[in-house]
Order: sequence, then C-alpha cells, then structure tokens
Amino acid sequence: MTYYSLKKNTVLIVLLAAFLACALFLSTLSVGSGVSVKAEKGPADGKHTAEITLVSKDKEDLKFIYLSGILLNTDFKGITYDKPSNTLTFKNVELSKDNTHYSLTIANMGEDFKLNVVGHNSLDYLSLESIGYDTGCTITGPGTLDIGYLDISSDGSKMNVTIDNTVTFNADSAKMGYTNLPAVKVSSKIPLTEMESMIQVLGKTTDQLVFEETPAISAYAYETTTNKLAVTPTRVVRMGADGKWGYYVNDKLDTTYNGLAGNQYGTWKITNGLVDFLYQGLYEAANGTFMIKDGQVDLLFNGFAPNAKGNWFVQNGEVQSNYIGPVVVNGQKFTVDKGLVK
Repeated sequence: MTYYSLKKNTVLIVLLAAFLACALFLSTLSVGSGVSVKAEKGPADGKHTAEITLVSKDKEDLKFIYLSGILLNTDFKGITYDKPSNTLTFKNVELSKDNTHYSLTIANMGEDFKLNVVGHNSLDYLSLESIGYDTGCTITGPGTLDIGYLDISSDGSKMNVTIDNTVTFNADSAKMGYTNLPAVKVSSKIPLTEMESMIQVLGKTTDQLVFEETPAISAYAYETTTNKLAVTPTRVVRMGADGKWGYYVNDKLDTTYNGLAGNQYGTWKITNGLVDFLYQGLYEAANGTFMIKDGQVDLLFNGFAPNAKGNWFVQNGEVQSNYIGPVVVNGQKFTVDKGLVK
C-alpha cells in the first residue's frame, strides 16, 4: 500500500494501518519467508493486508472502508461493505462530480469479492490489486458505474476481474480529465498469457476489447491498455415495444424467468418474464429474502414482516438471516434468532 500526506483526522487510522502491516509482516515471517499463503475466498486477513480505501484526488484524504479485518467508515453515505458475502455496495455514490473527487483502491479482498452498483455511481479511478494473494472483483448490480481509469495489477498472484452482464460500465479517462492515462491498464510481473484471466466482459461492448501485451517500464514486467471501454447489460429489466416492463436477455423477453432482476431504478420481482407490479410482501430469492413493495425491493423498509414461515426482522429491505439478539421496536423488546422473531 502507498500512503500519502494526510489531514489530521486521518493520522490515527494511518498509524493503525502501519501497526497492522507490521503485525502481518511478522506473522508472514513466522510461517517461513518465501511461502505464498493463498486462499480462494474472502479478504486476506491475517495473511496479507486486505483493504478497501477511498483516496481523494489531491491525495490529502484517505477514507478506509475496510482494513485487514476492521470495518471503518461504514456509515459513509451510500457505501456499505458486507463481509459474509464479501460485497461492497455503492448506491448513488457520485465521487467524480463537482468538487468531490475520490478514487477507490481494492487490494487482496479475495477471489469472491464483488462491487455491487445500484443507481448511478462514479469514481475518478478504480484500482484493483493482488499482492501475494489470489484475488479478483466482479463488478455487478443493476446500476451504472462511470470511471476515468481502471487499473488492474498483480505480482503474479491470480487476478480475475469480471464486468457482469447486468451492469452499465463506462471507463473514459479523457472524459474524467485524465488525458495522459488509458481507460484500462492491466499489468503483471509474469506474462499475462500465463495468468488464468485478467478481465472478462459479459455485457455488450461498444469497442472491441482487444489487448496487446507490451513490456512495461515499471516494476511490472508486462502490461496492456485500451483507450475506452463501454459495457451495456445483456440481462436487464426494461420496457418493451409493447409498453410492458420485463426481463430481457440479449434483447429478447425471457418469459421463463421468475425471480429478482434489476436496472438503474432498482431491483424488481419478475413473474414469467414481466415485472409483477402487484407483488407485495416478502420474497425468498436465491441470495436472500427481501421486502417487495409494488413489485420493487423496498430498500427503505425496516421492521418486522411476515410470511408463511413466521415473522422476520428486516433491515434495508432484506431479512437479516444472520442476526441473533434483541431488537426493540416501539419500545417493546423482541428476541431474534437468525432473522426469525421469537
């Protein structure tokens, strides 16, 4: 990690980062130098330094969201990190607009790390790093992410970056004012052809994604760049020519689909390919149980909600299936066991 000169209110966090880095370094020595400890999933806590960090454009401010097992700044408006699912969510977070300019660094967060974008979001640039630890990032969600510069780097550890077919993604360095940078740079200390993969695009691209590997002038021996990358969803909820909203796959209505699907406006309950605007109440999906209002996941709902299996504790529109403990509602105390109100 590279740390910059900081404002006074971030010094304590930097000292904490330095302490953790030393502790992690010593723990690495204890298992033998030269041994690369790798894992398939989850952050590199206790093995290498894992981090999710926002860096201001003038490099005078750092906002740590996650640092080697410690959650920080989790109340940053629109940004949440959920460790059990290893998912960082951006909801209408404009960090490359007006006087707000921040970049996002993600390092050693594991192969199953996801950046979920809801609504419209922007960053000056996004840096993804694997340093002695297999990692990756799936950019997903029903929303939009606009960035100026995507920097993917690996010291030879596995690095896989996937831009999902449900998200709208744009990388345009010139538009963001980075005229001397490409839109995407991929670099590694070993030939990229020896890596399993570095970047995969599942949605449609307006520009053919063709990389030409060239020797790098930096410590990374190989790199490749592209000047612009725009990706549009191939799986999305949109209005059809008949005026009905539905779930389209490769521009064709999928009448066999039943479940949840999203667009830039939110996540929707789909029945036989069409948005079920009449659906109200809890819906159990593959990745959780959610509160639905007028066919849309209600992210503002907090409280208790029933279904055939019982009464459930819901926060931000989702049943808290991992929560065990007390909950106070309207002055009355309840006991919750894995989301179920007793």
